[in-house]
Amino acid sequence: MGRPRRVHINSREAFEAVQPALPSLQRRIVTLYQQYPAGLTSDEVQVLLGYDKHQTVSGVTSNLKTNGVLVFTGQRRSTRSGEKYKADVLVLFTETIR
Repeated sequence: MGRPRRVHINSREAFEAVQPALPSLQRRIVTLYQQYPAGLTSDEVQVLLGYDKHQTVSGVTSNLKTNGVLVFTGQRRSTRSGEKYKADVLVLFTETIR
């Protein structure tokens, strides 16, 4: 029979799973970005919010970026996974037009 296949959840699936709590989580993330005008990675947001599932934070952060609330600074930083993994640094759109 072989081993059962591992199912990996991606950011889109995580985003869809969090829909009931989405407005609250989006507000918390936007508030956090207001406190860090130099920008954050989704990994840093995950740590600051105390979330254990990266896909949830990554999915919501990606959605905020897609909708123009967050923008890419052009910078990338290492994640907790180490130097070989880099994450985009994002800021609130309003921070880019000051």
